[in-house]
Amino acid sequence: GSVSGGAIAVMILNVIICFGIPLGLMVWLVLKKKATMRPVLTGMLVFFVFQMLLRIPLMQNVLMGMEWFQEMTHNIWLYGIFLALTAGLFEEVGRFVGYKVLMKRQQAWWDGFAFGVGHGGLEAILITGTTYVNNLILAVFINTGGFEAYASALPPEAAQMIYQQMVGTPATVFLMAGVERIFAMAIQIALSILVLECVRRRNLLLLVLAIALHTLVDAPAVILINGYGVNIYLVEALLGLVAALA
Repeated sequence: GSVSGGAIAVMILNVIICFGIPLGLMVWLVLKKKATMRPVLTGMLVFFVFQMLLRIPLMQNVLMGMEWFQEMTHNIWLYGIFLALTAGLFEEVGRFVGYKVLMKRQQAWWDGFAFGVGHGGLEAILITGTTYVNNLILAVFINTGGFEAYASALPPEAAQMIYQQMVGTPATVFLMAGVERIFAMAIQIALSILVLECVRRRNLLLLVLAIALHTLVDAPAVILINGYGVNIYLVEALLGLVAALA
C-alpha cells in the first residue's frame, strides 16, 4: 500500500496552516502595529517555558512514576479533567506572569492579541507543524520505497504501526489536525486577551475564569474521544463552536 495523494495534500495543507498562519499573523501584526514583536515573543516564551519545559516534562518524568497518577489514568473523567486543569493552570498563570514581568508597558488589547498569536502559534508549530513535516517525510519514504531502510532502525511492531497509520488513515482524519489548530489558535488568542484584562483590571477572578474556560475546552476532547469513542469530527465541530464563541 501507499499513502494516498489526498492524504499527502492534506499533510502539506497542515504544514501550511501550522507554520503559515502564525508566521503570517506575526508579520501582519509587526507591519500594522510596530510594537507587537515583544508581546509575540513573550507569548512564545510563555508557551515554551510553562508547557514544554515545565508541564510536559513534569507529567512525563515525575507523575508517570507515581501510583496515584497511574491509577487516575484508568478513570477517563478524572484523567481528562486533570490534564485539562493542569494545562489551564500552567498556561494561564504563565500568561499572567508574562504580562506582569515582560509587558508592563504594553497592555493595549492588540498586545493581548499579539501575545495569543505568539503563544498559540508556537504551540501549532511545535505540536502539530513538526509532526506533519515528519509525516510528510514518512509518506514520501513509503511511496518511494525508502521506508524499509527507515523501519530497520525501529522495533518491528513500531514500524508496522507507523506504516499502517500512514497508509490506513483517511485524509479527512489528517485534515482534522490542521482544522483543530485553527480553532485552538482562536481560543488561545481569546484567553490571552482575557488574562490581559485580568492584569489591567487587577481582578484575579478573571484569571480563575480563564483557567476554568481552558479546562472546559480541553477536558471534553480527551473524555469524549478516549472514554466514549465519540468520533473526531463531532469533537472538532464542538471545538469550532467554542472557537467561534471565543
